[in-house]
Amino acid sequence: MISVQIFLFLCVVYDVYPVFASVGDRSEIYLNCLYQCLDLNCSSTEKFAEKQQLIKKLFQWDCPAECRYDCMWSTVDWFKKTKNTIPQFYGKWPFFRLFGIQEPASTLFSILNGVAHYSHWKKFRKRIPNEHPMYYVYFTYGVVCINAWIWSTVFHTRDLHFTEIMDYISALLAVITSTFVLLVRVFDQNRGYKSALIAFFCFAFYLRHVNYLCFVKFDYGYNMTVALFFGLVNLFGSLLWYFLRKYQQPHVWKCAATAVLVNVLLLLEIVDFSAFFIFDTHSLWHLSTIPLHRLWYSFAIDDCLYLIQMKKVKRE
Repeated sequence: MISVQIFLFLCVVYDVYPVFASVGDRSEIYLNCLYQCLDLNCSSTEKFAEKQQLIKKLFQWDCPAECRYDCMWSTVDWFKKTKNTIPQFYGKWPFFRLFGIQEPASTLFSILNGVAHYSHWKKFRKRIPNEHPMYYVYFTYGVVCINAWIWSTVFHTRDLHFTEIMDYISALLAVITSTFVLLVRVFDQNRGYKSALIAFFCFAFYLRHVNYLCFVKFDYGYNMTVALFFGLVNLFGSLLWYFLRKYQQPHVWKCAATAVLVNVLLLLEIVDFSAFFIFDTHSLWHLSTIPLHRLWYSFAIDDCLYLIQMKKVKRE
């Protein structure tokens, strides 16, 4: 019952505004540039606001953020000339802005993932009657995942504290919902009391976790541990289900194939390299996941049709 959203959360860690500094933002050339820019341009917010383009104002590029962006590229030029290398800044490779969008490629590919998800989710709704016991389970999962891609788009458009938090908790909700779908499908596809218990424990944990992140401590390491746990439950659960049921339910191969492909594509996150204009490995990962939505929803449709057929056989 795994989809690309299971590991979406794991890859968000490559996007967050990190706690530790990087070579670029620690360099003397960057710090001197930043100090001078702030001193010269940011003493009067009114003057800065008068000169600022509307599109940048909409995306909340304030004076300090503009200084960081301009000094980043000045520092990149200096590193390329003197050391023939490109440094990271605040844990990220430097990106060219496009119409005020901070990471254009990842933003575009997040949108395309959301559109693909929505398109196949609509097909699922047309093919499967809403009285089917698994209909609203898959329906809810689709809504949660579309929401995750929306916040991924917002975050890549502009990396702010609020957009970072929303990206994190939306992706985490998709991961936990995926675990919920797997457990319900395997243990209680008729949505009895077991489904209610699974839902209670999954989402009670989610609410507790979000409360801790938002109001106690935004702990990246703890977040990663939680994501890995649910991701592994989904991965091995899906593969185990396939090996146990592959002859009775041959369509389950699509679920297992999605799980394997997601893990293979995650290698793009490991093989990290400096951004080329607007592209980096994370944006390419977003691009590579777009076709997987079709495979996963094809599985969901086949699975529901299989359950309908089994119900007819039992009646006969």
